[in-house]
Amino acid sequence: MVSPQVTSDPMSATLATLTHFGRYLSWTAADQVISLGIPRLILFPILASMLGEDVFGSFVIALGAIQLVGLAPSNGLVGYIIRDLVREEPPAQAVLIRTTLVLTAAVVLPFTLFFIFGAPLVARLYDDNRSLLSWLPLLGFYLLITNIVETLLSLHRVRRTLGRMTLVHAVQTVCLFLAVPLYVLQGDAGVATAHVLAAVAALFAVIILEHRTIIGRPVYSSVFARAALKVWPAFSLSAIIPLSAGYLDRLLLGYWWSPADVAPFFAAVSTASMVAIPATVVSNVTLSMLGRVRDARGFNRRFYTLYSFGVLIAAVLVFFIGVLIGEPLLRFFYAKFADEALPLWNYAVAGFALLDITILLRPFVSKFLSPAMLPILSTLTLVARVAPLLVLVPKGGPLGAAQALLIGSVATAVLWFVLYLRSFIMSGAVTDARPVEELTPEL
Repeated sequence: MVSPQVTSDPMSATLATLTHFGRYLSWTAADQVISLGIPRLILFPILASMLGEDVFGSFVIALGAIQLVGLAPSNGLVGYIIRDLVREEPPAQAVLIRTTLVLTAAVVLPFTLFFIFGAPLVARLYDDNRSLLSWLPLLGFYLLITNIVETLLSLHRVRRTLGRMTLVHAVQTVCLFLAVPLYVLQGDAGVATAHVLAAVAALFAVIILEHRTIIGRPVYSSVFARAALKVWPAFSLSAIIPLSAGYLDRLLLGYWWSPADVAPFFAAVSTASMVAIPATVVSNVTLSMLGRVRDARGFNRRFYTLYSFGVLIAAVLVFFIGVLIGEPLLRFFYAKFADEALPLWNYAVAGFALLDITILLRPFVSKFLSPAMLPILSTLTLVARVAPLLVLVPKGGPLGAAQALLIGSVATAVLWFVLYLRSFIMSGAVTDARPVEELTPEL
C-alpha cells in the first residue's frame, strides 16, 4: 500500500486524502453491491420464484440458522488483524495471518459439526422439515469456508487493496448463481450445493492472490495467538450478538407460524436492508482510515459534532427515500409476495434507517473505546431486539416481527448515539484545541 504523500501544503494533503478516500469508497461500494446487493435483489427473487413460498421460506430458515453464527468468528480475528497487523514487519505479518487462519478454522469447526450432525434436531423444531435436513449439513461447510476466506481477505482491508477483495467476492457471487441449474439437476439440495461451491471458488481465488502469504513457515505463532485471543472474544461477541438478532426473527417466525409466512417477511426485510449498504460502505472505509489514528484526541470536538449531525441527516434521508421506492421494488423483485410484504415495508425501512445510525457510529466506538464496551453494547442490543420479538411474533406473525424490528432499532440507535455523545462530544478527553487537518497526512 502506498500512503498519501506527506506534504507541507495543506491543500495538496487534503486533495491526496480525498483521492484515496474516493478510491476506497468506490471499491467498498462495489464490494457491497456485489456481495450483498446482487444476491438479495437478483438471486433470491429468482429462487423465490422457482422454489415457491413454502420451500423458499424453509430455505430462508436454513440460511438464517447458519447466519446466526455467520462471520462473527472471523470478524473477531479480523478486528485483531486490522488493529495489530500494521505494527509488524512483512515477514511477521505473514505469520500473524497464518496464525489467525488456524484460529478461525478451530473456532468455526464446532459450529460446522453441529450443523452436520445436529440437522435432525433443528429440523424437528420445524415439524421435521425435510428440506432443513438436506440443507443444513451443506451450509455448515459453507459457513466454515466463508469464515476462512474473510480472514484471509482482512489482509486487503489493512493494505487497502480493496480491488482484490472485491474480485474474490465477485467470484463467489457469480458462482452462487449455480443454484439455478443445480436446482434443476438436484432439486432443493442444489441450492445449498451452489453456496458451498461458491465458497470454495472464493477460497481458491484468495489462495491464488495470496499464496505467498498463506504458504510458509511457521504456520502458527503462540505469541500472536495469545494476542489475538485477548481481543477476539470481545470483537466476536460484539459481532455475533447484534447480527444474530437479525436472523432470529425469521427463525422464530417459522417456529410459531410457517415457512410460508417467512417468505414475505424476508422479501420486505431483505429488500429494505439494501438502504443500509451506503452506511456500511462509509463505515467500512472510515474504520480502515482510522487504522493509523492513535486515539480519540486525533479529532476535535467540532469534527465529532458535525459527524453526529451528518449521521442523523443521513438516517432521515434514507427513511424517506425507502418509503418512496418500497412498492416498486417489492412488486418488481418479489411479485408473488408483494401484497403480503407491502404492509411490512415501512416498519422495515424505518428500522434499517435507524440502524444506519449505529453502523455509522460503530467505527469510532470500536476503534477508540475499550473492547469490553462492545459486548456490553451488543448484549443490550440483543435484548432490545429479541424481547419485542418474543412478545409480538406469537400473535402478530410477520407484522409483529416487522414491528419488533422497528422497536429494537429505536432502542439500539438511542443507545449508541447517547454513548457517542458522552464519549466524543461531552468528554473532557476530546478538546477543540487540535485541528482535524493535522490528521490528514496520517490518513
